[in-house]
Amino acid sequence: MKFTKMHGCGNDYIYVEEHEIEELDDDGISRLARRMSDRKHGVGSDGLIIIADSDIADVRMIMYNSDGSRGKMCGNGIRCLCKYVFERKQVIKTKFRVETDSGVKEVSLTCNGGTVTGVKVNMGKYVNEKKKSYTLDGKKYDITYVEVGNPHAVIWVPDLERTLVEKVGSYLEYHEDFPDRVNTEFVQYIGKNTIALRVWERGSGETLACGTGACAAYVAGRLAGILGDEVTVNMTGGSVVVSYDNARDNILLYGDANEVFTGEY
Repeated sequence: MKFTKMHGCGNDYIYVEEHEIEELDDDGISRLARRMSDRKHGVGSDGLIIIADSDIADVRMIMYNSDGSRGKMCGNGIRCLCKYVFERKQVIKTKFRVETDSGVKEVSLTCNGGTVTGVKVNMGKYVNEKKKSYTLDGKKYDITYVEVGNPHAVIWVPDLERTLVEKVGSYLEYHEDFPDRVNTEFVQYIGKNTIALRVWERGSGETLACGTGACAAYVAGRLAGILGDEVTVNMTGGSVVVSYDNARDNILLYGDANEVFTGEY
């Protein structure tokens, strides 16, 4: 089976075309995702993304987390998928549509010749925003819950380095309030147009970046009245820019896409 390793801001995924695994059912792909994502015994990644044909868009993205669970959407993963299909001439236009389990997303590529250097994704509207509070080991954590393709819990913190990402993130991921589990973003305010973020992703643990998480943090900051129209989100593995399409009331995500290597498994 041929595969390609790619990453956006260090959020890395293994990409496989659907015809390579056509004999596998959903459970089989889930097991494959766990094996290949293992950083000691496999290729190593935050998950597996299947590139498939679509009846309603130019291409389809099917995503699995490193624990084998199915994911709805990945802001970093979709950018790399766009680079993959464009540079291999599977899609021969710089603006197209990608089907995901979170709906069809419009994308726009920045290119240098035939090489994709960046991708802007229309992430759509955020939904189900609400405030919640949780207490862990006597400390209260106020969160902004918001869905941007995936469910997110955004927590504002004064110092990312001193934040208990794994402890708080895993506690919230498996809290009974979130039957589908939840990603948690720990966000430090830098200025009106800049924030810093660490993320605990459901099914993957702490990752170097999260595209939908960057969008969720942007939404939380906008709702709190502390962020501007266009914001740079600095994450452990790199930075993305999140902005707002006022005409259509949608969130826009722009960032890098990188190919690491190809191989056979």
